[in-house]
Amino acid sequence: MLKNRMNIPLKPPNIDVIQKDNIEFKRNERNQLLQKTDKYILPDFPLTDEQKEEVKLYRQALRDYFDRDDVINWVFTFENQHPPDFPPKPEFMK
Repeated sequence: MLKNRMNIPLKPPNIDVIQKDNIEFKRNERNQLLQKTDKYILPDFPLTDEQKEEVKLYRQALRDYFDRDDVINWVFTFENQHPPDFPPKPEFMK
């Protein structure tokens, strides 16, 4: 058991809190990804119609991320410490 400087046993972290924090971190990360892709949907950004459609689909997948079954059912464990990955970016955005 961990102890602090005064030799008082520390309580182990609450799994629910860890899971909630990981999801909140993932939500912030998703919001940053959406913000970084804002420029691609501007009408004067030089993309083909096909690329614009890819960007729209990618952004929608990011918005739908927290509704996915694998994210909803994700449970923090030692082996599974991070929520599922985001959908991959279109190739031209990398």
